[in-house]
Amino acid sequence: MHQLLKETQGIFISFSSLASFFGGATIGGYAAANSFLEHLNDYQKSQNLFPSYCYSWTTWQETGISKGYQMKYLTQAQGYYDMTVQQGLDSFLAGLYHNQEQLIIGLEGSNPKIRRFTSRSEGLQKLTAYYTSKHPAKSINLVANLLLKDRFGTPYNCELRRRQSLPLNDKGEIDRELLLNELQRQENREWIAPRNEAENKMAQIWQNVLNLSKISINDNFFELGGHSLLASQVISRLRDIFSVELSLQSLLEYPTIASLTQTIEVLNVVRNNQISITETQEDYEQGEL
Repeated sequence: MHQLLKETQGIFISFSSLASFFGGATIGGYAAANSFLEHLNDYQKSQNLFPSYCYSWTTWQETGISKGYQMKYLTQAQGYYDMTVQQGLDSFLAGLYHNQEQLIIGLEGSNPKIRRFTSRSEGLQKLTAYYTSKHPAKSINLVANLLLKDRFGTPYNCELRRRQSLPLNDKGEIDRELLLNELQRQENREWIAPRNEAENKMAQIWQNVLNLSKISINDNFFELGGHSLLASQVISRLRDIFSVELSLQSLLEYPTIASLTQTIEVLNVVRNNQISITETQEDYEQGEL
């Protein structure tokens, strides 16, 4: 198709996969093939041959190679959204309408495994100025953003945010490291409500054990005051409700409602598949006898 379009006028559209960026166990060849598509898109754009678009997708529910896929909870735990066909088509048309030549589509931004990529890139591009004032906020007439230029003359926005106070060091200077730590803790404390029945049940258990009225699905159990004794209570209640055996190590590795719920869902899917395989093998053995 690439060679044909070089001789005629047309548009080249290719579909890649999130695997080209994130990779994964046992899918090295698949990831490499999709990476080739994206590099072909880069080459076509660099040569100005013809309009070229390459979109890297997550799974589409019961569509294409995703049809009959039994481990969707595992991919969701990695931060990949399981899209409906309509969501996929809408995303595709929106990308073309806004002339986005290359996109990664279907990431769940609240997942910690995805945020470690998105938050870093946002941090490199975003400039924020924090200030304090003795005057009431309403009496200060400041714009929300300042338009500045770097040494190369490139314009960028600087957001202004007022704070009640700024941390100071022993010399009376602003303690930038301490300020950064405070801002990161505030970002991590952003409240996100449970998104499904499983997360809602998990949140109720945590609230009862930790004696808290409100918990975000991304709050860390141990940062909320949890310890090994309370963790044992959580594990016991999860066993009663979800019929799954967890260890303390599981809670240490997945200390948030979002990550622990996804882990339990994955374990249940694996267990159900093992039961199905065992029953099939028993039927086969009985047939052979």
